[in-house]
Amino acid sequence: MLYFKVIANVVVGIQADEMPRNAAGFFDKDWTSRIDWRTFTEAQMIAKEATNFAGKLYIATDYGAGGWPRFDVIEAPKVGDKVSQSFNGDSYPRGEITHISKSLKKIVTSTGHIFWRRGNSGAWLVNGYASMIPGHVSERNPSF
Repeated sequence: MLYFKVIANVVVGIQADEMPRNAAGFFDKDWTSRIDWRTFTEAQMIAKEATNFAGKLYIATDYGAGGWPRFDVIEAPKVGDKVSQSFNGDSYPRGEITHISKSLKKIVTSTGHIFWRRGNSGAWLVNGYASMIPGHVSERNPSF
């Protein structure tokens, strides 16, 4: 999960893993995360400001009314990233990203696999079910 330090609606810091604390050891009120956002518009604003702050693309995601947290901000995949395909505990390397459509809906890898983004979520699928995951991961579910 990513945390964003926001002062006067401007992102001035990004941190992963743990909510930052102030000098007294309490959670710092200037930091926000996906559990705080109530609308997709709010997540989009954070994503835009994070992109301006960090110089790399962040995107807002919406997992739908049944998802929690519904809204999130993630770093967008980029050309050159190594990716794998994962389903039911099995993962297979699928090369590097060679093309991303302007809409971020379609991602093509060096092995010819095409991943399609599911709605406005942060999930890209191949064949409608297997997820794209970062890195080259080769694992098989040992329970089979």
